[in-house]
Parts: sequence; structure tokens; C-alpha cells
Amino acid sequence: MTKNKRFYFLAVVCVLLGGSLAVSSARADDSQDDSASPTSSLKLDKSEKEKIHQKVDKEMAQDLDKDVTDIQMRAGSGAKSKWSSSYFFHYYGPAINDLTSGSRPLIGGQRNPQPTDLDGNVGLRYRFDKNNSLFMAIGVYKSDPLHTNEAQQPVTFNNPMVDYNYTSKLFDGLQFGSDTEYIQSTVPYQTSINQIGQFASYLTIVKQLGHSRYDVGAWVNTWYDIFGNQKVSSKVASEQNDIGFQAFPTLDYRPSDSVKLWTSFTVINQMHYEVNPGFFQFTPAADYQYLGVGFAPTRDLYFDPYVAFEPAQVSFNRMIFNLTTDINF
Repeated sequence: MTKNKRFYFLAVVCVLLGGSLAVSSARADDSQDDSASPTSSLKLDKSEKEKIHQKVDKEMAQDLDKDVTDIQMRAGSGAKSKWSSSYFFHYYGPAINDLTSGSRPLIGGQRNPQPTDLDGNVGLRYRFDKNNSLFMAIGVYKSDPLHTNEAQQPVTFNNPMVDYNYTSKLFDGLQFGSDTEYIQSTVPYQTSINQIGQFASYLTIVKQLGHSRYDVGAWVNTWYDIFGNQKVSSKVASEQNDIGFQAFPTLDYRPSDSVKLWTSFTVINQMHYEVNPGFFQFTPAADYQYLGVGFAPTRDLYFDPYVAFEPAQVSFNRMIFNLTTDINF
């Protein structure tokens, strides 16, 4: 090979090597730039942001279900979203020996005769966090629903209320739920005895027995009813139950995660009436017991048919059928 040809050959080789090194260097720089770019510069569209918020909300709300396994307590605490609606309905039925009757026997110290009725609360719930929520509702009431049509006995909206719910797991697996509420009384059987409103507190505790499917617990109910100052007959005054205090131990058996068989009975059932001679003079009321079957096809839907009766006077004509339904959206 001549000197000129060797010179050209070496020049071409140098150019090719230099180009390769330059390309490699540029690719390395580009790779470094890509790896150094901050993820915060990425912009998410509205739908992606919504998906992230929904995932965070869902994970936060699921914590309550990890703490609270009682299906009734879960449904009573409302839906897990920040804003939701709740519908609580209660059918107070007749004695089970005559399920078509329009009246109810008086048990457990009740003095004010009441018809069978369908009542409940429909309203909005605001959740502060997984444990605390505020429920604002209007009452729904229909007297003797099996025997009256809408023209005879229309559905009425009444008894506006506000309720503060707290549901949580306390210590050693103890599940706890509380409702503190005020109700403005407008239902006829309440206004007929001059009742204005009611402050009430309902506490529930549930504790699983070891690793079994049995739970033990208790309900504690207290209320204070407000009555007007108008003069009333001695009969009406004897029906004005202004203070009540009740305590019920409970026993549940869960054949599955969505069903529970339960019973409870009163160990304390003390009533104060306007006619009582002193503020601290309470009248013991008859003890009574519940037997029921709770069913939750979903977390926010709960059905609970049950019977109430006095253990001291067990008979079909004094055993009352009831049904509660909790619905949350």
C-alpha cells in the first residue's frame, strides 16, 4: 500500500471511531437527562386524578371494616364515603299470633298505646373520618301500614333529627358504637301526650369470644323527653315518660360473615314519669327479651327481623314481631 493510501485509510478509521464515540456519548447524556427528570413534571388528567383520589378514599375507609366486624354496627355507622345517604326503617308489628292486627300489646313498661307502624329516618351523612360522622334526617311515619291506604293514612314526614355517630375498636378487640341524637317530636302519638322532643344516647359494645364465632356485648340506652307546660289529664301525665335508662347484655352467633343469630334481655329497665314524686324516683319496668336474625347481603345493607317478649309472660299474644332495615349509599 502506498503512503497516500495508508494516510487516507488511517484518516477514515479515525473519523469512524470518533463518530462512534460521539454517538455513544450523546446517548449516555440523553439517558442521564431522562433519569434525572423529576416525576413531578408529569401532568395527570382529571380522570387519572379522580382514580387516585378514589383509591385513597377506599383504602382509608376500609380501615374501619378491619377494626369493626359486627355487621349491624357497620351498617349503623353509615357508608364509608365522605358524603352519603342513609335510610333506617323500622316496622313495629303486632303480636305474632295475629300478624294482620293493627295494634301492638304493651310490654316492657310501655304505657302509651301505639298502633303498628312503619317509621324510620331518611337523610344525609357527612363523615369527618373513618370513625366519626354526622347524620341529619327527617322522619318517615305511616300508622297501621297493613290496613290503611295512602288516602286513609298517608305517609307523613316528621320528627326531624340530628345524630352524631362514633364507631371504632377500642382495646383488646372491643368494638364500640355510639349514637347521640336529638329528635323533634311531631308524630301524633307523641304530640297527644304533649311531647316536644327527645335527647337520647345509644351505646353498643361487642367482643368476640376467643377465635370462635360467638360474640358477647351490651346495649345501654338513655333518653330524656321534653314535655310542654300545658296542663294535662292524670291519664296523659301517667304516660309522660321523661327519663329512661336501659341496659341489655347481648349474645350473638355468626354462622357466616353475613349472618348473625342474636338475643338480648334487659337487666336494667328504669323509667321516670312526670307524675313521679321526685326527680330521682324511678319506676322499674317489666323486663323483656329479644330474639333475632341479622342478615347483611352487602356491607351497607342490613335486615333484622326479631321478636320482643316478656320472659315472665311468654305467650304468642304478647310476643311482638319487628323488622329493622339499614340502607346506606
